[in-house]
Amino acid sequence: MKLGKLPEKDPVESKPVGLKKSAWAKLQQYQRLYAKEHGKEIKTNELVGLMLETFMEGDKDFQKFLKDEETANAA
Repeated sequence: MKLGKLPEKDPVESKPVGLKKSAWAKLQQYQRLYAKEHGKEIKTNELVGLMLETFMEGDKDFQKFLKDEETANAA
């Protein structure tokens, strides 16, 4: 499983998100896998947030963009 356990004290902000019906079904399946692997259920909004955060942290182009943007803002 690519996702680690959700940090206990990380604040969560809920935002509405539209998903395809097929993506919603797979998300629910992923929730069941998460609960099985980590021994704890996770709310949908927390799971989506964790998935997005993991995806963005692994995106080298996005990380480079953030670094470049930070450098530009520091100047």
